[in-house]
Amino acid sequence: MTFKPCYPAQHDQACIEEQIVTNCVVQELHKQGEHRAATVAKQFETRKCKHQHPVASAQCVKELIGATNDNNYCLATQNDSLLKQIRSMPGIPLLRVQKGMIILESLTAATKDAIQKKEKAKTMPSASEAQQLKIARLIQQPSTPKTTTTTTNTEAAPPVHKKRKVKGANPLSMKKKKKQAPPPPKKKTSSTTSTKTASSAKTGEKRKRPSDDTKDS
Repeated sequence: MTFKPCYPAQHDQACIEEQIVTNCVVQELHKQGEHRAATVAKQFETRKCKHQHPVASAQCVKELIGATNDNNYCLATQNDSLLKQIRSMPGIPLLRVQKGMIILESLTAATKDAIQKKEKAKTMPSASEAQQLKIARLIQQPSTPKTTTTTTNTEAAPPVHKKRKVKGANPLSMKKKKKQAPPPPKKKTSSTTSTKTASSAKTGEKRKRPSDDTKDS
């Protein structure tokens, strides 16, 4: 695609093959008085644009390329304003005619970022591969993952100390102790009993007084 390099290319006799222009580009060249450049532009392939009335050539070219450059256009222009806008769009090679030579600009920052993203995407699994990996991981997992998780959570949780309820006195402990019966008296031996009996008998004997008859004799 070309915009305004038509005159530099014709003047410097630079050969640019398969150039594409739009009707808006040709009309603008006529308005600028570049009739010779417009004549050269008419020899190139003319892409039909959607503008019924001619608009600025820069606007027409930018809309033709689009945000993603699906048709893989290469832009050749001497318009610095258009170059600045296109540099922010990835994947669009830029050409300039300078001193009879066609100069291809180096890759823009937007294009480099797009390349890095594509290279990174190549290393990542596709949607179908990611689904297969997910299924494989589920198969390799243990059959009771929930139990393991519950056990882990239980171990991590701090122990809960329950408050002890105040209990009443034990009724069994409040019963009065039974008094032990006194031991029975020991039985005394027979000798001791007979001795006490004899002594008590002696003690109980009274001394007999002499009778009157005895006194008279």
